[in-house]
Amino acid sequence: MIKPDSPLKRLPVALGADQAFFVDGMRHAAEICEVSYKRLTANLAQLSKASEEEKLPTSYAEYFLDAWAFVELSGERRQ
Repeated sequence: MIKPDSPLKRLPVALGADQAFFVDGMRHAAEICEVSYKRLTANLAQLSKASEEEKLPTSYAEYFLDAWAFVELSGERRQ
């Protein structure tokens, strides 16, 4: 989502502290959103292939955590 050479990863020195903090927070939110989406899709794909009960996870907390992170962070970008 955010390329390694993105200006968001190398903020100008001229930005004020408040602006730099805000822009850096937006970058972190976008990166967290990307990580949670990739992890969720990979885990759900693996879960869909689990045909036997012993292959099923004992907890689904990480699925909900990743889904919530993606929904929450992607919703904030639209506001």
